[in-house]
Amino acid sequence: MMRQVGLFLSRFLLGLWIVFISAFLSLLLSNAPSVPDYTPFAGVSINVGENSKIHLPNRIFECTQADREFKCQTKIQDRLLDISFIQGNINKYDLTNCRASYDGQIIGCQERGSNHAPLLSKIYEITNLGLSSQQLQALKQKYWGMNFLVELGENRLLSLGNILFVVGGGIVGFFSWFHPSPVNKIFASFVCGFGVYHLVWHFFARIPYEIVIPYGFAADTWGWFIDGTAIAAGLAIMFNTTLLLWGIFNRLTQIPMGIASGVGIFNICWLSINGILTYALDRIGVVSTQSLGLTLFAIAIMATIFAIATAILLWSRTDESIKSFLVISNGFGVTGLGTYGLVLLLLYLGYVD
Repeated sequence: MMRQVGLFLSRFLLGLWIVFISAFLSLLLSNAPSVPDYTPFAGVSINVGENSKIHLPNRIFECTQADREFKCQTKIQDRLLDISFIQGNINKYDLTNCRASYDGQIIGCQERGSNHAPLLSKIYEITNLGLSSQQLQALKQKYWGMNFLVELGENRLLSLGNILFVVGGGIVGFFSWFHPSPVNKIFASFVCGFGVYHLVWHFFARIPYEIVIPYGFAADTWGWFIDGTAIAAGLAIMFNTTLLLWGIFNRLTQIPMGIASGVGIFNICWLSINGILTYALDRIGVVSTQSLGLTLFAIAIMATIFAIATAILLWSRTDESIKSFLVISNGFGVTGLGTYGLVLLLLYLGYVD
């Protein structure tokens, strides 16, 4: 009876989490500015007074280029909003001389900073459209996704994403206990492989290029060497973990191979715990050289414990130990890969700097 309840609950929670994370990613992707795919600027906002703004997605503008000028327009409340810019001399997206009109009337247009979208692009603010409060509210509701994300801000957006992936890691770990299926085993192998790939890549990437010049490396060949070595190491550990989970090796051979997989788990645990813990400490204002050193030491201890535990679990080769391994690897895998990938995604989409 308890197992049936666990099976149902794990499936229900996983399905619910997939819905939430899909909605979150869809909201990010559908509202992200994209320069130059949509427009030559990152965004436009309407100043409605009292430190309040309504943000317009840059994808609603249609732009044309003539000589050294960009002309963009869209309809706001069935009336035409026109904005024009002069291209930069070196970088054509370094815009100047913003001019705007609404329904044929000249309105204010000022630059309000810049953002990566994914190019470094400018943000503009327009004023004096003469819209009523009802029209402004309708406009904000129409573009609620964009305004929600901007008002949420960088820190709260990261916090929300981190919470979703930490919860997701717990749910996936719970699900893996009741479903030690081939799919879960393959994902666990991938997690171990990615952990080693990330570790090897960062190890070689920290070596100054000047040190490897005497060994005949050019800048591009050194980059290829780093990528190729890291990928090869990651694939080897992924294949190694897959064979261990299917019990192909004898117990003596499993010891060094289990340790190798444990190295991948160590790095994934490091990514998971380090990303969440250092972000949380920064948010509450606990940032100093001493606190950072203690934090890194604590993270290293915790990651080492989990790495040793997974190596022992792989060596034990019982049904319970394999399920426990899947809980650790898949749970930390979702959290580590999710939080790590979230930062890269938000940087690329232009939500954080």
